[in-house]
Amino acid sequence: MSAAGDDLGAGLLGLLVRLGEEISFNGAKGDAPYRLGIHDALRFAEDAILALLGEHGYAVEAAARASDA
Repeated sequence: MSAAGDDLGAGLLGLLVRLGEEISFNGAKGDAPYRLGIHDALRFAEDAILALLGEHGYAVEAAARASDA
């Protein structure tokens, strides 16, 4: 994670990495309806952060995951 004092972009990039880890962990737990709901919420948050970073000039894109197919 980014340390206090880092810029917002660095903090969002750190959060994006953490969200990716959570998405992967959630995917490894199975595909029960609850897990699919959690996955959707995590991807929604990831998409929002990607959009914010993209609007501010960062070259970022969503990682492809088998659970999205």
